[in-house]
Amino acid sequence: MKRSIAVFACGVVLAFCWRCTRADDRPVPLRLWVLRLPGTELGLDVCDADGDGDADLWAAHLRAPGAGGLDRQVSLYLRGPAGQRFPNEPSRGLPVPPDACAFAAGDFDPAPGAELAFLCPGRLVLARGDGELRTVAALRGFFDYPEDFALPVWTMRWDLDGDGLPELLVPVREGYALFKRSGPKASLARVSTLRVEPQVKFGPAFETDLLGRFLSSTSRLRRLVAADVNADGRLDLVAYRGKGLARFLQRSDGSFPQQPDREEPLAVVADAQAQGKRGEGTEAFANVRLGLADVNGDGRADLLATKTVGELGLFETLRTQQLVFLADEEGEWDEEHPDAVIHLKGVSDDPVLLDWDGDGKLDLVLSSYRMDMFSNVRRAVTETMTISYMIFRQGSTSGLLPAEPSLALDAEVPLSQLERRGGIRAMIFAADVDGDGVRDRVARRADGGLEVVRGRLEDGEPGFDEEHPVLLSVGRANPPRVRDLDGDGADELIFEPFADAGPSARVLHVIGVAR
Repeated sequence: MKRSIAVFACGVVLAFCWRCTRADDRPVPLRLWVLRLPGTELGLDVCDADGDGDADLWAAHLRAPGAGGLDRQVSLYLRGPAGQRFPNEPSRGLPVPPDACAFAAGDFDPAPGAELAFLCPGRLVLARGDGELRTVAALRGFFDYPEDFALPVWTMRWDLDGDGLPELLVPVREGYALFKRSGPKASLARVSTLRVEPQVKFGPAFETDLLGRFLSSTSRLRRLVAADVNADGRLDLVAYRGKGLARFLQRSDGSFPQQPDREEPLAVVADAQAQGKRGEGTEAFANVRLGLADVNGDGRADLLATKTVGELGLFETLRTQQLVFLADEEGEWDEEHPDAVIHLKGVSDDPVLLDWDGDGKLDLVLSSYRMDMFSNVRRAVTETMTISYMIFRQGSTSGLLPAEPSLALDAEVPLSQLERRGGIRAMIFAADVDGDGVRDRVARRADGGLEVVRGRLEDGEPGFDEEHPVLLSVGRANPPRVRDLDGDGADELIFEPFADAGPSARVLHVIGVAR
C-alpha cells in the first residue's frame, strides 16, 4: 500500500528527543555525538586512523571562523573504546597544503595508521599522523587552485587488487594516474596512466536545460567505474567515451593499460539516441544513464540502464524504463533481452541497490518525480512536488526483480528543497539503525524534524513500523551519511552541516543506537 509522507530539507532546532521500540516493545535508546569543529566544515571522510578496527572521522574545515587566506586543516576524531563516544573536540589536527584542492584518507604509507592524500594542481602530497607533509609525485594535473576555501573528499579510491590496501586514481592532463602500494612495506607510487579525458563521464549526461534546476541531481555522474567486466575476479576500470564503453582490464600485477582493451558502443545508448532523433520537432527527448553492479551476486558486473523518453514540451509525457542486463560467463550482456524491465511514470533518479530485508540479495530502490505536476511547479501553482519511492525486492516473486514494487511511498517535497538539493535523497533506505537486519527509513518531516521509522517484515511482507517512529530535531544539515562506525551491526547516521558561515557550520552530529 502506498503512503504519503511529508519531508523537508533542513531543520532549525538543535535539541533532541527520541524513543524507539523493537518488535518486542523494548525501548532502543539512541546516542547523540556532537562534534565541534574549530571552523566552517569543508569535507568529511571516514577511515580507521589508528588500526583498532573502528572507523574514525576526518573533517576538513577552516582553521578558525573568519580566518583569512587558505588557512585550513583536517581534524581527526578518534572513536573511543567499545561503548564510548567520540570526543567533542578533535584528537589532533593535520595541516593542509595551501594549494590542496581535494583530500582522501587511507592507508597510503608503511607508517602505522592511516594518512591523508592531498590532490594539488601540480603534485600529490601525503600527510602522516605526525603532521609531516611529503610530496609523493609531481603531476600535470587539471586542477586549478582551490576556490572559496573548498576542500572536498576525493572518492576515486578503491582496493582494486584485493590486497587490503587502497589504490588512488588522480586526475592528470593525460587522463587518470593510478597510484598504489606494491606491498605492506612499500610506499605509494604511480604504476599506470589511463587515457580518459577529464570531461568524460560514465554515460551520456542527462539533459537538464528545460527541466531546470529542479532535477539537477540527475546530471551528477561518475567519471570512472570499478567493476569486474571480464569475469576474471579482478576489478577493472570502465569509462563511457564517444566511441562507447571503454574497458581497461586489470593485469595480474595490478596495473592497467593506457588505452582500453575494448571500446564499443552499447545498443541501449545508440537506440535511445536514434529514438530521440526520430521524434517530432525539437522537443523529442531520449536519454540513457548507465550503471554497473553485481545485481545477482555471481561476481560479474551487470548493466543497469535508466532510460527516459518523452516530449520535453509536455512534461507529463516523460516516462522512465529501468533495465537490468545480467552478465553471462564471459561478462557480456544480451542487450536485446533484458533480464528485468520496470516501467515508471515521470523521471527517475539513479537506481540504488541495497539488501533491504537482510536476505543476502540486492534489492532495488527507485524514485520517480511526478512530471504530470511539473508544469504547475514551474508556474508556481503549487509549493511542493511529489516524489514516489519504490522498493523492488529481489527473489520476492519469480524472476530477478518484480515488475511491480514490493513497497511504495510518496514524499511531498517543498520546492525550496528541490531548488537547493536537486530533490535527491528526500528519503533514504540504506540505514539499519537498530541492527535487526532490515533497513529503516530516514526522512525529513514537514516541521523540519527528522523521522526514523523501523523497517520490518510481517509474514514475509515488507513494511515500516509507522506506529513507533523515532522523532528527532537536528540543525541545518545535508542528508545523512550511513556507516557502521564501530562494527556492532547497527548503522550510525553522520550529519554534515550546510556550508555557511554560521555556528551550525561548525558542528557534526552522529546518531546511533546506544549499546
